[in-house]
Amino acid sequence: MEDQSAALDEGPKVSPYSRTPKRIDRAHMEAMWREAAKRRGDYSAHLWVTVLALLYGTGLRRGELERLDVDAFDRAGGTLRIDGRKTGRERCLPLPEIVLQCLDVYLPLRHNQLEEAGLVGERALLISRNGRRLSGFAISNGVHAISRSAEVPLRSLHQFRHSCASDLLEAGVHLARCSTSSALRCVDDRALRAHCRPAAARGD
Repeated sequence: MEDQSAALDEGPKVSPYSRTPKRIDRAHMEAMWREAAKRRGDYSAHLWVTVLALLYGTGLRRGELERLDVDAFDRAGGTLRIDGRKTGRERCLPLPEIVLQCLDVYLPLRHNQLEEAGLVGERALLISRNGRRLSGFAISNGVHAISRSAEVPLRSLHQFRHSCASDLLEAGVHLARCSTSSALRCVDDRALRAHCRPAAARGD
């Protein structure tokens, strides 16, 4: 027991040879949000704003994002249920208010896309314009296209996960309590809300 306690006190071992993904700074993050909101078509704009919100606001891995089904979202509880394929156990994440707002606008548009495609039974939370589940490959390609248009250097989608944790730590959240429920407080809420409002309210 004493040996176990000592091991815990020492903390995790960090290899000096491991590479930490580069953090996305605030200016670059906001530039990507603005660029996502300019995607062609109202549905595409809201889809990619929602993708960015989920990547940064929850710290999800690409595969977890791809596998999300619409019934994983509990609006009443403000949570998202994540499968345990990667971690070995299912978990439930509290969502920041701005992510909830993005989903509130996105989901009716998703329903309209599925009706047009004749695929109202599709379970995927994130769908392409043809009504099919958005693949991990499509997520990567879409986010990298946004970063290039915004002139933001992005090497990996894992940078969103690293940025989420880093911004929370910088805000004073202890590592053991590093909940993503407050992650998006680190980005300018006014800019994000402008992108999450319905298009009609923005005068598009």
